[in-house]
Amino acid sequence: MKIEQEISIALEHTTATDPFIILADVILPILYQHCHVLKILYSKNYANGEWLHFLEQRYIKWVTPFFNNYCVENAPVSRSFAIELSVKTTLSIISTWLTQPIPETPETFLISYN
Repeated sequence: MKIEQEISIALEHTTATDPFIILADVILPILYQHCHVLKILYSKNYANGEWLHFLEQRYIKWVTPFFNNYCVENAPVSRSFAIELSVKTTLSIISTWLTQPIPETPETFLISYN
């Protein structure tokens, strides 16, 4: 809950509007600061239980407005599927990053995925 609160406060104070910039500049640094705690949560049974469900639901709500201009007519999948896929894929990437023996810094992590 402490980590979630830090993220919520940071999101309230950011002026960024691009979800990728928000993720890179706001969320990932906070997650990295707490990587030891998150590594335990991602590595144990918590990851497949209520905690992962909480993360998915929280970030589906956060991501949904960024899909307001999603054009179903030109897309191969529904809007709700695209939102869920985006959130679950991003959480999986973050989980893989944070469960490394020594996670890269957010800056190095982002460079490796560009």
